[in-house]
Amino acid sequence: MALTRAQLETVLICRVGAWLVYVSLDGTSHAGANADLNDPIAVALQQTGYSVADVTAVADADLASVSATAIPRILDLAELRALETVLQSATQVDVAGLDYSAKRGQFADRVLATIAALREKIAAVYGPIVSAGPYVGGISVSDKQAADQDTDRVPPAFAKNLQRDPRQQPTPSDDWWRY
Repeated sequence: MALTRAQLETVLICRVGAWLVYVSLDGTSHAGANADLNDPIAVALQQTGYSVADVTAVADADLASVSATAIPRILDLAELRALETVLQSATQVDVAGLDYSAKRGQFADRVLATIAALREKIAAVYGPIVSAGPYVGGISVSDKQAADQDTDRVPPAFAKNLQRDPRQQPTPSDDWWRY
């Protein structure tokens, strides 16, 4: 049986629904179309190695390939991202007047403590949280080694210093085309 969006939402609402409601986000609906849970679910899927067609509308089709062993990690990572969203939405601060005071800033402190505890739990159970960083191009060492070991590879028709004066050419070696 494949995992559905509604199933993910049901568990996430149980875990963070009250936090979401406190900051005026949707913490009650779990029928598979909760817009406030799109980002947490999409990020959790991506951090677990799955792709999402549209990060603004995660669908059941995006969850079809999720293995049963990945579900707990996806739920924990989605919970973490949802709590981070709650923290960013928590705009209440402590208020003090002549005869009135409210410690609303304690909410953010509680969310921060919960996030820290959840990060420790995730790191202990699944290893460190690693996000895919930007790729700036280039050739990796493993790509170069694989190219060197490829027996079907045809050397390129160009080389480093191709326009150099032929009278100053170095002695060619077996792998002159690599440079």
